[in-house]
Amino acid sequence: SAGIKEQVKPMQTAGAMELLLAGGCGNTEKDIIQYIEHLGASVSTDYSLIGTVLNIRCSNLVATDVLRWVEKHIHGAEYPLNEFENYIPVKMASLERKMQTPSYWSDRIARESYFGKSTLMGKFADLEDLENLKREDLVAFHEKHLQLGKSMLFVSGDCSTQLLNELLDIHDQYFIEPFTLEIPEEEILGEVSDSIIKYSVKNTSQASMVLLKHIG
Repeated sequence: SAGIKEQVKPMQTAGAMELLLAGGCGNTEKDIIQYIEHLGASVSTDYSLIGTVLNIRCSNLVATDVLRWVEKHIHGAEYPLNEFENYIPVKMASLERKMQTPSYWSDRIARESYFGKSTLMGKFADLEDLENLKREDLVAFHEKHLQLGKSMLFVSGDCSTQLLNELLDIHDQYFIEPFTLEIPEEEILGEVSDSIIKYSVKNTSQASMVLLKHIG
């Protein structure tokens, strides 16, 4: 599915993915996660510039039950208001902690300077972006970009042909239409600034450096 490049507001992709299983289909986040754990499985989400990923790890003996349960709740994700309201301060606190470390600022300043603050590779979210994020933004991103019919299913491990067909049958019920993955030919480099940039972080004795070199 689509990644950060498709979001219209900062943190929209992160919120939509991190609250993907926060509730829906009459079940709370606790209900959803407890059943996954009952099956001995685990689920994690990830997102990047060009895509979003949901990883499921489980025994092949319960693979169909896990996939059916997870995809049901991805399809019916509701992004409950109480979960969203709990999410924002936690995410803000996490970002505040990152912003107190030299490693965060060395990476940020390097990318902003090399790629440009307005480019996809050089754009960073700030605390006010989280303050301005609305539950409706996550719902909109889910409806447009996180539909299962627009996703691909990859299976690895000890999987028989019969099991693979059963998994595909579960996934294919959400099928919409064939699609192609398009990566836009976009100029991501901004105007290169000075070769050495220094940035001071208060109350720390650590130092961090980032070296960037464009290949191509």
